[in-house]
Amino acid sequence: MLRSLIITLFGFGLLFSAQPQVVLKLAWGSEKQQAGLRAAPEAYYGPQAFHINADGSLWLLDSQNKLLKKFNKGRLQEKNPVPETAEDFWVTGPKRYFILDQNRILFLKNNRLRASYTPPARQLIQSLFPAGTQGLALNFCNGKRLLWNAKAGQPFLLRPGYFWQGIAPIFLKRKSPALADIQIGNLARFTVHFPNHNLASLRFLGMDQKKRIYIDFEFFKQQTPLRVRREVFLFDRLGRELAVLHIPVNNHTQIFRDLELDQRGFLYHLVSLPEGIEIIRWNFNLPLNAAQPPQIEYPRRYQKQQHYNLLIHPPLFYQTEAVADFEDYPQVLPDEVISTGDRYEQLLWDCAAENLTNGVIIDEYGNPVETPDWIQIGQNQKVPYKWGGFSAIESFLNGIDIGKYAGDKYTDKSSGTPSAAGVDCSGFVSRCWNLPSHYSTGMMDDGLTLAYNSWDEEEPGDAVHKVGHVRLFVQHNGDGSLMALEASGKDWRVSYRNYYYGDLTDYTPRYYVNRQGAPGNIPQPRIDFLTYDENANLNWSVAGQENIERLRLYSSDDGLTWAGYQTIADDISQHSEPLADGQAIYYRMTSLSSEDGQTESPLSDTYGVYRNDNKSPVLIVDGFDRTTCTDGSWGKIYHDFAAVHGRALYANRVPFETADNDAVLRGEISLNDYIAVFWISGDESTHDGTFNKDEQELVMSYLQNGGRLFVSGSEIGWDLDEKGSAYDRDFYNQYLKADYLADDSQSYTVYGAAGSPFDGLTLHFDDGSHGVYAVGYPDVLTTLSGSSGALNYDTGDMAAVYFEGLFPQGAKAGKLFNMAFPFETIYDESERNALMAKIVDFFDLDVPSALAEEASVPRRFALYGNAPNPFNGQTKIRFAVPGAGSLCFRVFNTLGQEAFRRSIVYARAGNQEILFTSDKVPSGCFFYRLTFKGNGKAQTATGKMLIIK
Repeated sequence: MLRSLIITLFGFGLLFSAQPQVVLKLAWGSEKQQAGLRAAPEAYYGPQAFHINADGSLWLLDSQNKLLKKFNKGRLQEKNPVPETAEDFWVTGPKRYFILDQNRILFLKNNRLRASYTPPARQLIQSLFPAGTQGLALNFCNGKRLLWNAKAGQPFLLRPGYFWQGIAPIFLKRKSPALADIQIGNLARFTVHFPNHNLASLRFLGMDQKKRIYIDFEFFKQQTPLRVRREVFLFDRLGRELAVLHIPVNNHTQIFRDLELDQRGFLYHLVSLPEGIEIIRWNFNLPLNAAQPPQIEYPRRYQKQQHYNLLIHPPLFYQTEAVADFEDYPQVLPDEVISTGDRYEQLLWDCAAENLTNGVIIDEYGNPVETPDWIQIGQNQKVPYKWGGFSAIESFLNGIDIGKYAGDKYTDKSSGTPSAAGVDCSGFVSRCWNLPSHYSTGMMDDGLTLAYNSWDEEEPGDAVHKVGHVRLFVQHNGDGSLMALEASGKDWRVSYRNYYYGDLTDYTPRYYVNRQGAPGNIPQPRIDFLTYDENANLNWSVAGQENIERLRLYSSDDGLTWAGYQTIADDISQHSEPLADGQAIYYRMTSLSSEDGQTESPLSDTYGVYRNDNKSPVLIVDGFDRTTCTDGSWGKIYHDFAAVHGRALYANRVPFETADNDAVLRGEISLNDYIAVFWISGDESTHDGTFNKDEQELVMSYLQNGGRLFVSGSEIGWDLDEKGSAYDRDFYNQYLKADYLADDSQSYTVYGAAGSPFDGLTLHFDDGSHGVYAVGYPDVLTTLSGSSGALNYDTGDMAAVYFEGLFPQGAKAGKLFNMAFPFETIYDESERNALMAKIVDFFDLDVPSALAEEASVPRRFALYGNAPNPFNGQTKIRFAVPGAGSLCFRVFNTLGQEAFRRSIVYARAGNQEILFTSDKVPSGCFFYRLTFKGNGKAQTATGKMLIIK
């Protein structure tokens, strides 16, 4: 039965005089009557969990000694092998047990693995409980629970609120620092008032045979650096407080599960001390009076030690250093931060014998190196930890491919070694924040990041930080705990983890100052794509909207001269305006600070569109993000290089649209919708990655289906062929049809190859003295896989190749022009236009095609807006549907309440309109939403209208 009441806990009561009983005591060591202890860069690790049997014997998960041990009256009775990274367990019969390891459930029988279960990504298992001899009930940090049977295999979710033998979801909703709503499945629901506490998190420990509820609470004593108070409260079935146990937050090691309640009312606690571990027992199987609930203190010897986070001292190279110029680094979106982290955590890679040290070895640089034990020959998942490591995904894969060691957990040295590949904690976070170099944890608290006042302020992509270790914050969980993503010595790899605040003593919540949405940061808008039909349709994204008041949209006819701007509301992400046949338009944007409404963010990149109904449009893909802060040559965090390509296409009367490469990766723009794709790489190299694996697969598919690709960039060959993985090299050789020869042509003049379609061209690109940017290392190429030479440097070396025909596994002949220096760095406009004319001729873009004849048929769902607006009477909402499907049209007031709804079915693609009359709603501001469902997916667009009566 659900109960709803207010309980006030005044924090006083009788002093409980009983002392805990020690049921097991072990010293640190590797012997059978000892407990394993391991020091990692961020913490000490020892036994992770325990379980008390009905006969008084107990099991101890001695992970660091790789054993699950059974003790009876303090003596070892049985031991079973477990992984070093095991965190929890349950024994269900003789030689039959479950292990929680790396967020996987392993079922072992007679010490052999019989079955396993791995939850979906970010579904972290928080606790487990047996369900028969071959089943488990699993509780996840997001509140979901399921039953899994090792024999049946397929798990199934428990319904919300369902109580399963002590495993119940518990939810925390803080109304204020001292007032919280608590719900324990369908068992109890009540509001608790803590007048003198600031509640942080809570854990449901279970019920005893008297139906008394045990909850483990954490309270903030100090937010930065973090200090926590921990207390176990006992409630009766009416929600009245019966007792409070004050638990010291000062373990010598990190422990996954340190408390266990049995049905008799005994509460057991695994405590780690400098000399070893103890399992102690508190007896609550006593009469307790709600009128005077006792306050129970631990004996002094358990309180006097320090927390393990205070015992770990960072090495010399982690100490605080001054940093500068980070304000000029590109802004990073929160979802980009987590997405990059996901790639490290989800990466599948192949290990060879040469990538392993099999113990400590001395490498060619004189450094001791030791690869993590979990790595095996064959396929592995997750990027390994490397002391001092700062490897990008691409450079890690390349390092493995050329024989570097897979990670390095040997931390008793001053810095890392070039013989291994991987990331350490700060190297991983630096990569996720797109920093140009490895920023140590000692550099992250000196202006690069700033501290929040409260842990409640943390947002995805922020830091959980102390000098010596840093984690990425991912989310707050329903019980108040938090999810983080980190590279750590816990398992010597990049992993998701769940933390309660007691684990984070001495840490501080911090934000990277250039994360979009960070306090004081004016987010820079990002244009995602710009397309056309009868209108120019602009789509953008911006994070941290609470920091901006509105947006400014600048437009231009040529991308060079900008006259005035339009003001856009901060909650709008699309803009459409009429575009006539033969017209071009270019856009760029800024956002305005919410503090004064005037201070502008940095500009977005400049994107353009040109409509010509007689020809099929080309897609310009902007894949260039490198700047001087990431060791590139371009000095600003915005550019107009897509517009440079666009102007050259316009000069040749070829219509075009523009998209960011991330929009292509997200599937918002399909390469297959275009007769040709022009891909801008600039001087991106191994740091940023010219083409990652997902981009390569999209390009390969496009070329196999007869696409025409123009790609330019000065480091593509260096990145993919010289420094890339085997997969990268295959893509470069077989699909970009080139072989990399050298990193620097030492030439800035190029001629069309005699007898080629590019014969007669003379081109000059920037050496740093012509106002674009210096092309530092233009690649030298040669032909491969059927290609021919297109351009040559004045030294005679090859600068570009071209190809026409079938690509590997191709179904239709395609075309390619691959140029080893950036198109936008050709500083003379007439030379750019001349090169573009040759490419247009080679790609046959100047001839109307079948695609052009279908130009009037919409290729995607799009909202063109409503007119008139404001209106009195009626307005027309105009939009396009790409095929057969159903449309739901809904109108909402400013409170989010639905005022009107209409559903329509369309049999074919086309431009459509809905007539909406104002007699259906009162005067005021309204939002409308169109949701189109067709071809197996749903697409949504939102507009705004003002009704004046």
